[in-house]
Amino acid sequence: MKMKFLIGCVLLFAISICHAQEENVDELKAKLGMEKNDSIKTEILLKISKTYLSSEPNDAIPYATEAKELAQKINFRRGSAQALKNIGIAYYQQSRYIEALENWNQSLAEYESIKDLVGIANLQSNIGAIYKNQGNDSKALEYLFNSLRNSEQTGDKFRITSALINIGSVYQHKIATNDKALEYFL
Repeated sequence: MKMKFLIGCVLLFAISICHAQEENVDELKAKLGMEKNDSIKTEILLKISKTYLSSEPNDAIPYATEAKELAQKINFRRGSAQALKNIGIAYYQQSRYIEALENWNQSLAEYESIKDLVGIANLQSNIGAIYKNQGNDSKALEYLFNSLRNSEQTGDKFRITSALINIGSVYQHKIATNDKALEYFL
């Protein structure tokens, strides 16, 4: 009972940290139609795909795919990495883990190529979540501990908290490691 309460508190804390306002999709589409700069178009496409991720993940994929193609055309690696990440999130939300993993591995490679530790840590956490969902705890922990190390290097408190929660949730799978789970949750 104490563990469930603790997990609930930690999750509420993590959610409260991540508070963002999204622009209206219609406004973004109007901006997209008027924009001539390809890097700004890529950013707008990424925003549109992101707005669809929670409610209509299938609708996010075409916008993220268009952003990826445009970003690759202009060699905008961060944009390509974000687009691949969004595509992976859309597939993940549909429990299409093979497609999510494929896109997230490509996104991870893009973030590694530009040495973006925050992006790397985020993707390592996402990939770890897939392995956790598939019951591959050792592979999940490998990615999650790498995410934690990279998050600590950047001092990103949100990512550190996220990694600790995710590591705890892997250890929570087995009664024998519940103490370890509690340690990471705390």
